[in-house]
Amino acid sequence: MKRLTAVLLVLLLLFSSAVAEGITAHIVGGWLRLRDAPSYDSNTIASYFTGTKVTILSTSNGWSYVRMSDGATGYMNASYLSTGSSTPSTPSGSSIYATAYVTSSNGGRVALRAGAGKSYAVITYCNVGTQITVLNAGSTWDRIQVGSTIGYMMAKYITFSPVTPDGGGTPTHTTAYVTSSNGKNVNMRSGPSTSYGVLASYPVGTKVTVLTVGSTWNYIQAGSLKGYMMRKYLTATAPGPAPGPSGSAAYVTSANGKAVRLRSGPGTGYSVVGLYPINTPATILEKGAYWSRIQIQSQVGYMMTKFLASYPTPEPPSPIVNYTAYVYSTNGKGVYLRSGPSTSDPAIALYPVGTEVKVLKTNGTWDYIMVGTRTGYMMHKFLTTSYVSNVITSVSIGNLTPKAGETLVASIVPGGATASYTWINDLGVVLSTESYYVTQNSDIGRKIRVRVVGTGLYTGSATSNFTEAVSGSSTVNKVTGCTINNMNPRVNDILKASAVPSDATVSFIWYRDGNVSVGTGATYTVTAADTGFSLYAVAIGYNSWTGSAQSSKTAAVLPVSDVPLTGTVTLPNSAVVGNELTPSLSLNSYAITYQWYQNGVLVGTNSKLYITSDMAGDDIRLVVTAVTGSGYTGSVSSSYCLIQSGIHGMHLVPKSAV
Repeated sequence: MKRLTAVLLVLLLLFSSAVAEGITAHIVGGWLRLRDAPSYDSNTIASYFTGTKVTILSTSNGWSYVRMSDGATGYMNASYLSTGSSTPSTPSGSSIYATAYVTSSNGGRVALRAGAGKSYAVITYCNVGTQITVLNAGSTWDRIQVGSTIGYMMAKYITFSPVTPDGGGTPTHTTAYVTSSNGKNVNMRSGPSTSYGVLASYPVGTKVTVLTVGSTWNYIQAGSLKGYMMRKYLTATAPGPAPGPSGSAAYVTSANGKAVRLRSGPGTGYSVVGLYPINTPATILEKGAYWSRIQIQSQVGYMMTKFLASYPTPEPPSPIVNYTAYVYSTNGKGVYLRSGPSTSDPAIALYPVGTEVKVLKTNGTWDYIMVGTRTGYMMHKFLTTSYVSNVITSVSIGNLTPKAGETLVASIVPGGATASYTWINDLGVVLSTESYYVTQNSDIGRKIRVRVVGTGLYTGSATSNFTEAVSGSSTVNKVTGCTINNMNPRVNDILKASAVPSDATVSFIWYRDGNVSVGTGATYTVTAADTGFSLYAVAIGYNSWTGSAQSSKTAAVLPVSDVPLTGTVTLPNSAVVGNELTPSLSLNSYAITYQWYQNGVLVGTNSKLYITSDMAGDDIRLVVTAVTGSGYTGSVSSSYCLIQSGIHGMHLVPKSAV
């Protein structure tokens, strides 16, 4: 008997080792959330894109406990993890955040889509030359940002070299300076028109590089940013400070109390030669309206005149202290250390609860602290002088009278602690290593408890009390379906989801195309952001109900009312028999049908029209009409195109004039 027990123990250890090593898989079907518990209503730790590699440590009830390549661990929906050898061509999770430009061989607009494939809805169309940011690069599709809109575009239509849009200009590479008659800042835009978005605003005197010269707009570069500026606001003459008092004293000042840059020339395009805090003494060598040439100690350079004052700026009192504190948060999550006393300042690092810090200054809202050798700002409410334990002291199970099919969840003290879990019955059999456990029919009559061991920054261990013996029959209630009351929604419609069977106890999560979560609850009000996307609901059983079910997807959401079709349809003034007529379209929707008319008679419904000999001398006109159900209504017509026979020396007049 002892020999058999030893053999079984060895086999168990070998099996545990194999599971610990994990199975390599990759994400499929779009981006996927890493959660802190195996349920749709749990917190999101991070999101990863198709193709990202993961290590599956364990799988249970449709959820996998995984470890990411960046070290993060959590739960992912197992249906979106593939162990196959093929790797999708969609963008990976590796971010590049590179500036790029839209291009196309025919100069036409390029579609920005909701997902990495032509089957996904078109969000908008981008003109050639549009500046974009590549967030994630793939072999076929890139995930990009245009202004505030994020979507997918085929990689072949993206270039990292500036592209001159239609209308062009003369390539050059000359230095210029920003100028304006009223002395106000001048906008750099994303395209050669005031209808394009503003990328940045530059003061008079800023040094720029002109890349392309146009009749009205120049394509320029200021620092690392490229965009368009009106030609009349650029000059080849370098600005110089206006005559002013020489040798007068001044002090560096700023409204936000931050340090001010000293530059090598009178413009933000010049290099930074120093960074000086407020109240630094300076000597004004030449004073200008916008820039002044100054000297600070032995360093000479240019600083904006508005950052120079005749008297020192009074500093607000900030108690200087020096005491030990500990990072603290009510939800147990880490707290950011920032470069300045504001949530808009960049985060330097994220510190877990219990981290020891040294408070150097405090004002009741933000504290200036030191963590190791690193200094920065942290909100006062996230610091405590009481020692925050990182030792696990206890664990309990919320439901001590479970039935078969119910979920047991462990609660650890201190809250937010990270730990490994082992669920065991009263026979010593290991049931699960997840943070939760769903009781099975085989557990009926058995008592269950959980043991936790601290991981990461947490130490210690604890074991809960046993539950009462699991009760219940062999019948497990299961959610089998989910339906939506309206499959053709418009903006502002209220959708209602129902579970099958109807008496199931469920929670609902609403999604739109791309697995984007948009709401929870039995009802969902359609928003303008849903326009053009399909919606669906997922019902998830709880209490005595298990399983989940997804509804069918709705048709693409339409606006509140149809939008009039507007734009232009252009044909040449004349065309020759034997050729094809191809229209030039500029419309607010391309879900359209075509109607070609020869002297008022319908002769074609394709996107192009082949010109036959019987059309010689006639007028051709094209009418395009919005497709019913596309969210657009109405028609747009072209001007007339006179058809010529093409016979040398013969000039045809319209038949109607004969």
